[in-house]
Amino acid sequence: MSFKKVIKLNTGASIPEIGLGTWLSQPNEVENAVEIAVRNGYRHLDLARIYRNQDEVGRALKKVIPS
Repeated sequence: MSFKKVIKLNTGASIPEIGLGTWLSQPNEVENAVEIAVRNGYRHLDLARIYRNQDEVGRALKKVIPS
């Protein structure tokens, strides 16, 4: 996914303007959502530690990122 819209950070780095948020997702939804998002081009994922869904995120990323 690339809408060519990015946000320039004060460090000079850029991040995509559109991302996938996982806050308040139901259990067993995050893995599927992250997998689908990454397969469709998302590179901006909101994955804060406080969300406590790291296991699901990790399983999804293992599926879509070559080892």
